[in-house]
Amino acid sequence: MRDYLYLNMDFLESFVAQQDNGLSFLRILEEAASATEVEGSESTTNELTLQGGIKEGVSGKASAFGFLEADAKGETTTDTSRRTSNTSAPTFDINTQTAKEIILQKQRENIFDKFLRFMKLEDEHSYHCSENVDLTKFINRFVGIRGRFDYTSISRLDSLTEAKMQDFYSNYPNKKFEMNEVQELRKQLPYIKTLLPFDCFLHSSGCMIFIEDEYHLRKAINQIGYKFRGDDIIIVGKVCKCVGEERRESASTNQLLDGIQVLALDILVDVGVIKKPKTPEICLISPVAIWTQI
Repeated sequence: MRDYLYLNMDFLESFVAQQDNGLSFLRILEEAASATEVEGSESTTNELTLQGGIKEGVSGKASAFGFLEADAKGETTTDTSRRTSNTSAPTFDINTQTAKEIILQKQRENIFDKFLRFMKLEDEHSYHCSENVDLTKFINRFVGIRGRFDYTSISRLDSLTEAKMQDFYSNYPNKKFEMNEVQELRKQLPYIKTLLPFDCFLHSSGCMIFIEDEYHLRKAINQIGYKFRGDDIIIVGKVCKCVGEERRESASTNQLLDGIQVLALDILVDVGVIKKPKTPEICLISPVAIWTQI
């Protein structure tokens, strides 16, 4: 079972829309879920089946075993079996946000599975180990990697190294860190925030995985460090580029920007935010999904 840390649904919706030559089914489902017509005390809405299907103009309740419809005699039949039943079952309002979210989340994960099959990445056991894979061979390609990753949030470090927090730490001597390290990190953070276009990222010996949009996170930013050990993180994403590679054919300004990217990573190493890489190049990966197995 996957416990998702991150799932980029903007990318996956674009993928499935291009595969299906039109608007993604997920977007249609979301619009159907929010389209509700109220008549008096009755609520008429598009019906969302447990399998993710859509039926229009069904009102009333949904059972634990399938959505119910009232027939001409006032009896109820389940949508899945179409059998007449006089037995009462646990019900919930089909307009509740919980019911919609359950169905929409299932569809999101189904779309990701479709993407994995398309990219031939459905076998997690074939994913590369982050410690010994040469990611320079996969530039502009999607890969599956797994291994140990550390998580860093710049905004989290910013709040934890404020002057008031430093005063608080001084009352509790801690062998895990030195105050001069905290103070030095605090001095560098304003520059790091300017240099890096991303607030949070995962990093390993030779790669960095940037979290592009916080709203794709399944966990709160300030909780991730408490909820994930980082021992066996699984990532599917695109290897975008390698910081440190020479691009002599580029314009001088682009070469300058490349040099600033190298400088930014050197600073992260110097202040202890990331470990010194084993290779002169660090590959940057744009993730589609990040998860652990439970």
